[in-house]
Amino acid sequence: MKINTRTAEKEIRASRIYHDWKQNNKTIVCSHCGSTDNLELHHIIPLRTLIKYYYNHFQNRKQTIQYILEKHKNNEVESATLCEKCHDDKHRNRPRSNSTSKNSSPPAQWCVAPRYIEQYFDAKKSSHKLNHMPFQVLLILGNFIVKGQIKDNLIITNHIEIAKLMNKKVPSSWKTSIEKALENLKHMKFISSYTIISNKKIKIYLSKNYLEEIVDFPWFILLSEVPSPNMTTLAIKWYLCTLKNNKKKFKIGIELLKKHIGVKDSQNNRLANRIIKSCDSIEWMKSITCENNNIIFRFKSRPVNVNKLWDALKDSLPQYYE
Repeated sequence: MKINTRTAEKEIRASRIYHDWKQNNKTIVCSHCGSTDNLELHHIIPLRTLIKYYYNHFQNRKQTIQYILEKHKNNEVESATLCEKCHDDKHRNRPRSNSTSKNSSPPAQWCVAPRYIEQYFDAKKSSHKLNHMPFQVLLILGNFIVKGQIKDNLIITNHIEIAKLMNKKVPSSWKTSIEKALENLKHMKFISSYTIISNKKIKIYLSKNYLEEIVDFPWFILLSEVPSPNMTTLAIKWYLCTLKNNKKKFKIGIELLKKHIGVKDSQNNRLANRIIKSCDSIEWMKSITCENNNIIFRFKSRPVNVNKLWDALKDSLPQYYE
């Protein structure tokens, strides 16, 4: 059974919690054009997408709505203040990529996943938490999607191909790690099933819901960013690559960053040191500092995705765009 997203959205928007969230987060100027007239609060991740996303996992309408309201109450929903015109333009033009840049790379060098996959980095249930190895495998599957190596939800690959894309050798123990990662992704309903036919072939069926989530709100990360020493490093790369600007400096409160990258530590100083150390292997990171409980990233250049990626996605998943 599917949830009626329109009625669920109306119920959420009519709540006192939602009203308070808007009042508490709306600023006095449009973040896009600078206007101070007719200001509205825009969901970075569309509310309907959030409803579908959480319903896919809770399979319960009431629980889905309560959880989304709780996230609004705790200010865990990304938003931006826009004037009415910019807000309308944003919805008419979605999805749009960052502008083409000299730092851009061909589509075959990118991976795709839903923008809000980070919600799984800090899931309350350990069985629904996306860890390092499963996340890497999921992004590799996203690379197959971008390259068009998917047909009717099916990707055919093998241990060696996955390992090469992750810059890994393939000892027997590593094959076991890949299979454990696939089992984890199946449990989390990103893939519906997989079959290991031999050392030379694995059939992986991505779930319809997961592919719909990608189409609803896709985001991209370079394939070269996937090999990472730990989950914290990979989560930081993912989050920074989802920022829709080309600024060379970015500041974020450490408490908010914790939610984005799924790390827990009651000592902010210790956590800051952990984050700084995790960025040592990021080639495009110029420096990272902590000042007054804010993490300040400075970039040499940051990977920028290109318009062709959306065209590649439509070519790979035409049935989801009909």
